[in-house]
Parts: sequence; structure tokens; C-alpha cells
Amino acid sequence: MTDYLPKFDSTMNFDTQNTLVLSSPSLCGAVHQTRTAGYQFPSHLHTTVEIYLITSGRCRMNISGKEICCKANDFVMILPNTVHSFFLDHDSECKFQHIHFHPELFSHFIISEGDGFSISLTDSLLFHCKFFYKKNADCQLTYMVNTIVSSFGANDASFSTVSANLLLSQIMLYVLESVTRENPPGSTLRTQNGYIAFTLQYISMHYNEKILIEDISGKLNISSRYLGKIFSEHMNLSLANYINIYRINQAIELMTSTDNSLIDIALAIGLKDSQHFSKLFYKIIGITPHKYRKMIECQDKFFGLQ
Repeated sequence: MTDYLPKFDSTMNFDTQNTLVLSSPSLCGAVHQTRTAGYQFPSHLHTTVEIYLITSGRCRMNISGKEICCKANDFVMILPNTVHSFFLDHDSECKFQHIHFHPELFSHFIISEGDGFSISLTDSLLFHCKFFYKKNADCQLTYMVNTIVSSFGANDASFSTVSANLLLSQIMLYVLESVTRENPPGSTLRTQNGYIAFTLQYISMHYNEKILIEDISGKLNISSRYLGKIFSEHMNLSLANYINIYRINQAIELMTSTDNSLIDIALAIGLKDSQHFSKLFYKIIGITPHKYRKMIECQDKFFGLQ
């Protein structure tokens, strides 16, 4: 992994002795789970990174419109702001290790710099993996996932948190190295990656405002047409669709953590009214915001967060 040893940016939290603090918790769930024949969890999305390691049986997932079949020893990483579902056929059972973690800490791991752009580990994974990554797990991946799951909730919370964060960063670097080994980026691609990284960061900072593609492309000194073209090529969806998906994911966070009305949530994510919000939510998720809110408790149990 020598090509992707991360640096740390100046916004990273340091203590008074200028030492990197790795004890900030990222894990929000790491468990063994079993799902029986016919189980299904409909389309949803979240701001966490999700990892599956299938230990026995089989299942199917639909990730950003692509259906994948998973069997024993398959590893799947689903990145944030990705619409996905999980389901089993009526003649199958599935056992798996399941991890959820917040990516904020790793957004400060800078993979590369140049042309005025800093590309973080999380952003680089997103546009290299195109929202998810799947492979047959080797001994290294299996060991890292097993260690995280077995140590989650250990008595020595500080040590286990640091250990988990280091292992999570190793998994992410492992995935990034595997993907880029198959498709090494040239100089033009590296420049385009910088444009995409800036665009992702801009959306995360301004999703609660009106976003025009011209505003982003103007800051990059490129045309909006060119930005739209390379974004679609890198991300497998249009920039406008990504903005909508990002906003809906932020709305889901608010629906989960607050009792705010749908009108308040719509305004908080940069939409003008609850009707527009409801139509957009239904278009992306497939159910209304009201029904989704009722599903949240079941979702938390499924993710091992309760």
C-alpha cells in the first residue's frame, strides 16, 4: 500500500502535544447476523459506510440500480449516499458479519494533493469504486473484519476504538489499492479526480442552499458541461441526481435523530417545500417520507444499532 500512505490535513483534531487523536469513535455497529429465507430490507441509504462479509448461505443486494448476488466469503463495502436494498430468496438463509462506521475521521486522510486539490481517502474510494466494492475475501480482509467484529464493545473502550479505526483505515486502503491496481489513474484522470473531489466537498458544505452546477464549475475554472460529463463518467450518475441523493440522505439523518416536521426538514436540506421533498424522496427511495420514518426503528435493529 505504499502508493496510498495517507497524510493528515490541518483540520484534523490534535491534542495539546500535537499528537493525532485516534480515539474518536467511528464504529456504530459491528455484529454477527443471520437472516432467514424470504427476508428483505427495502431501498434505503445512510451516511455511514457499510461492510458485509458473508460467512454462509447467500443473499442478493441492489446497489445503485445494480443487482449483485453474494455467497460465502464475499466481501461487500457500500459507501455513503448509496441507495441499496438487501433480500433473500425463499429457499436461502444467510449469515454474515456486518459493520457500520462513520467516515468523517477518514475524510481527513489525504491520499494525494496537486493542482490545488486535496483528495481524501473517502472521496477517492467513492469515485474509484463507484459507490460499492465487492470481491472474494482473502485472509487479510477476513482477519481485519473478524477482529473488528469480535472486539466491538470490548471493556477497554479507548484501546478498542483506536484499534478499530486503524483496522478500518487498513480496509479502506486495501480496497482503494485493489481498485486502482486494476485501473491505474493517468495524469488526466488525476486532474479529473481533483475536480470530482472538490465537487463532492462543495456539495457536502452547501447542500442546504441552492446549488447551481455553474457555481461549482466556475470555482474550478472549467465549463459546467465538462464538469457534468466527467462527474457522470466517474460516478455513474448525473451531478444533479447525486445532489438530490445527498440531500435525501441528510433528510434521513434528520428524520432519524429529530422530531422535526417534514416542512422543517425540507427547508434544512435546501428544498423549498414539503411537497417537493416528498416527491423527491419517493422518487429516490420508493416510499413516502412518512412511511420511511415508521421503518426507522426496524432499520436500526437490522443494523445492530439498538
